[in-house]
Amino acid sequence: MKEYSFAESDEIQACLFVAELCMYLAILGTSSEESEHEYGSLDDYFASGGCTMEDLFLRVLFEVYVRLLRSR
Repeated sequence: MKEYSFAESDEIQACLFVAELCMYLAILGTSSEESEHEYGSLDDYFASGGCTMEDLFLRVLFEVYVRLLRSR
């Protein structure tokens, strides 16, 4: 809380930070070659910009499922 000033930020900024943190931990913590080979990559869609929080949430769910849950 002290490091990122969550007490002073609004709820949307806190949710955005936590969602991106979760997504990048899933991506960086696993081997991506197998996942991208089977499911493709969503980077082209997200590179176009104009994404909503719902889009980000769905991407987080996708990355966590493909990289962490499916491999078990």
